[in-house]
Amino acid sequence: MINKVVVFLKLPLYHYILSFKLNLKIGGLSATAEQRFSSFLI
Repeated sequence: MINKVVVFLKLPLYHYILSFKLNLKIGGLSATAEQRFSSFLI
């Protein structure tokens, strides 16, 4: 039970780090896409 919770908490963190690395590779393109997405949410 506790192990499942730990994995569940680690997954978003891993996903965030992975997407952050991808953003670094892509560079400015993802930054503009992120701004568009955030403006779309607002």
